[in-house]
Amino acid sequence: MHIFFDRMLKKLIRESFFNPALHFIPVFVFLFAEEASGLGAAWMMSLPAAVVAGAYIRILYRPIIHWYTLSLGFYFLITLTSTVLSQQFPTGILQPVYTEITMLTVLMVLFFIRKHIQVWVTSVTTKKLSMMNNLSEMIRFTQLLILLTAMYVLLYVVVSGYDFEQQAQAIRFLHQLFIVGLFLLGMYQTVRVFAIRNQLMKEEWWPIVNQHGKEIGSIHYHNSLWIERQKFTHPVVRVIVMEGNKILLHQNTYEGDSGVQQWDTALDSHVKYGESIQECIGRVGMEFYGSTNLSPVFLTNYKIENSCEYQFVHLFLSGRIRIERINPKHSLHLKWWTLTQICEELNSGIFTDNFIKEYELLMRSGLIDAGGCTCECNLRDAVHGKKTLA
Repeated sequence: MHIFFDRMLKKLIRESFFNPALHFIPVFVFLFAEEASGLGAAWMMSLPAAVVAGAYIRILYRPIIHWYTLSLGFYFLITLTSTVLSQQFPTGILQPVYTEITMLTVLMVLFFIRKHIQVWVTSVTTKKLSMMNNLSEMIRFTQLLILLTAMYVLLYVVVSGYDFEQQAQAIRFLHQLFIVGLFLLGMYQTVRVFAIRNQLMKEEWWPIVNQHGKEIGSIHYHNSLWIERQKFTHPVVRVIVMEGNKILLHQNTYEGDSGVQQWDTALDSHVKYGESIQECIGRVGMEFYGSTNLSPVFLTNYKIENSCEYQFVHLFLSGRIRIERINPKHSLHLKWWTLTQICEELNSGIFTDNFIKEYELLMRSGLIDAGGCTCECNLRDAVHGKKTLA
């Protein structure tokens, strides 16, 4: 099962961070061949390259094939324009760089209308996040390509404007240097994309669900919480640990809106991409407390909004659990609270919004007695201090 989801995650990351250099392969081949053997050879070599690149993308990056088809349109626009200019003005001073000038012009126009393209991509694709990632990477690659091509065209014009003995050799060397620059740029982009993918495989991805909890996509957690403007809905598992009229709460390591480390349900975690609800429960029990004996009972689902996201919560109920250790990454303290203590502090801001909602659900469900604890215990002071992971 884990192998299956690893493959799914790899596929997701490949599609989300596609190498934009692949879109330019037909144009690059045309440039290489044109310098070496002329326009005829450039067409004969670049057309098969376009087909091979398209087949490769169709097999490994199926959702990208529509965007590659669009890039083929720009390939034909650049090469056909260059061919027409070469036939109409075969002896012009700019004749050797018609293709480069045409490519530079097309790329600059696309760069200046990039915001309109972003809006269009968002409106037509069902994989908005993946395509926005790819579009951002394409814009970045295009900027570098524009800079490299503009420098070459400018230097060509300068060298061609002066008549000196080794002018032909200088122009040939300049073009060869440009070709090497294109090759190195493509290699750099390829290495960069693979490095990003490798890093993302080590990081955490979250499913995106609809209002009914059905998975409709996935996203890197960092993008969801801090990069994207829109709020996504993510599945969350939360387990209330209760014994009689006492509820076990842990104090978070991060501050809430009130500026304090808030108290929350003993077990809570986002469900990771490719992880089942039961797998998530087992993982969070082990991560938080080293507990392997969790068998909670499903209570209900609810949806709640915070400053970064919507949460589709799978709420469970469990009896006392065995605490082997407390993970300081997740909890400052662990404590049993009575209903009386909770009611006294309910509006003080020391509880999370999730727990407040869950406490109301518990009271309405009749699972706990509103009378609270009748004994004169010292539960308010019964706090487990920090214990590091073994």
